[in-house]
Formats: sequence, C-alpha cells, structure tokens
Amino acid sequence: MRFSLLSTFVALFFSIRAFAAPTNGTLPPACGSHVESSKLQTLATEFAGFEAAYKEIITKRAEDGELEERGSGFALKFINVYWHAITAGGSSPGPHVPSYATIYAQIARLNTEFRPVGYYFRLVRIDYTANPTWYNLGEVTGPNAVAMKTQLRKGGVRDLNIYSVNSAVAGSTNLAGYSSFPWEYNANPKLDGIVIILGALTGSHAYNDYFILGRTLVHETGHWVGLLHTFTGGCSFPNDYVSDTPQEASPAYYCPTGQDTCPGGGPDPIHNFMDYTQDTCRWQFTPGQIWRARIIMWIYRGVWPW
Repeated sequence: MRFSLLSTFVALFFSIRAFAAPTNGTLPPACGSHVESSKLQTLATEFAGFEAAYKEIITKRAEDGELEERGSGFALKFINVYWHAITAGGSSPGPHVPSYATIYAQIARLNTEFRPVGYYFRLVRIDYTANPTWYNLGEVTGPNAVAMKTQLRKGGVRDLNIYSVNSAVAGSTNLAGYSSFPWEYNANPKLDGIVIILGALTGSHAYNDYFILGRTLVHETGHWVGLLHTFTGGCSFPNDYVSDTPQEASPAYYCPTGQDTCPGGGPDPIHNFMDYTQDTCRWQFTPGQIWRARIIMWIYRGVWPW
C-alpha cells in the first residue's frame, strides 16, 4: 500500500495510539544492538582509511567549487522506508498495532532529528502482517526474527526496513528496539533493518511516557547509519570512536543531570540520542557522530557524500 505526501500530512492530525509495554524490573527496556570488541578493533582500523578517502573527496570537490547546498558540502539524501507492522491477528490497524497516524508521526520524528545529519526518510510502503509468533517475537536475532525479515524485507542496501512488534528480547532482557549495523549487510542482506516494540513508538505512554517522543527509533536508526552507544568501551579509549562524545562508564537512564561516570572528560552525554535516557532528555547528535555516520553510510550503504 502506497501513501501520498498529502495522506501523510492529513494523518498527522489524527490521534496517536499509545501502547503498554512488558515490564522489566525497575528500568525501561533498552536496545539490543551491540558490537563485539574484536569487531570494533577491526572496524576502527578500516575506518581510518575510509576517513582519509572521504576527506580527500570533500577537499577535491571544495577546490573544484562543486559543494552542494548544505554548508558542509553534504546534500540532503533520501532514504526509502518500508514499515512492516506485525499484528496478532488481522491485517489492518487496530487497538494493539500502530495506526497510520502513529507511523507517519514516527517518520516525521526521524526526519526532524536526522535533518542535521543529512538524511530524509521517505515512507514508501506500510504493510500489516498477522502472525502471533512474530508479534511477540522472542529473541530479536532468533529464528522468528530471521523468518520475519526473510519473508518481508523490501528494497536494497540503502532502504530502511522497520518491523514493529509487541515485544522482543535478548536473552532474559526485554528490548525496546534493535538494529543491524551497515557493515553486516553484505553477509546477511535479508536481516538488515530495525525491530521496534509498540511501546516505544511516538505517542506511547508506556513506562510513564519514557518513550513518548519516538526517539527510540531515532536511536536505532543511529545504529543503522553506523553509530555506537555513547557508553561503548566505558571509560576506556577509544570509547564509541567519536571524539566529541564524553566517555561514559555505563548507560544512563531517565535524565541524571550532571552525572559524570568517567571523570576528566566532561559530564556524561545524557542528551545524546545514542544513550538510554528518556525521550525528553535526549535530543542531539554531535558533529563527530554526524561525520562518522556520513562516512560509514558512504562506504557500506553507497550513500555518496554529494
């Protein structure tokens, strides 16, 4: 089913449904996207070469006077989005699946937060699939998830597939979302994309409005473009491989203003999208994260820097 731009704007005027999420102790569910330290070391070595090539290209285009309309020479790039709404039964919106308005509002949130990065997410298709086994997905990288993505995924390496489900876990931990990373695409193209629970979508009142602004999907899309958690590596260099995000010993929850778990580098980046703080507390990508995302998207997803 395809929707016009006019339909998108009209739908935003309708109310956004809210969902209850499964409980998980005293903390809200978080993200299941992590990278093994051995893989990070390999990526860091590769990234140094990619960054040098990227700088050379940007410098050459600047010298030739060919920079695009964005001040950094990076023109706004369009990313197609395919949204797969999993239902427990039935093939249309209902009380326990995201409405069209919720999905449109969530895409609008992505576009608001990613415009400084240089990406515009264009919703090209929504489909509703009735499958109780996928609705409560279980292991986010397990056989149910593999079957779901293998059957439903659309498009290519530059296209973002989003799967909304009622619940997902990693081991015994309830998750709010999970994303693949760009460097994983070639090995498993069908598994590329984001899984997000209904309780973490825009307008949700789950966990006392913890996810109400829809920034969990912004966080997961941050992984999809190549960013790591701000607390990756703890207080040990090189942390998340971004120089302008202060080191952080562990994930931050809620909004612990002034928290500094790695003294000497500045307060923890609790306002960063790639931390675990509540939606009203996180609102930024740093220039270093934007730089890293653009290079990784160019190398692994073929989104050219012009």
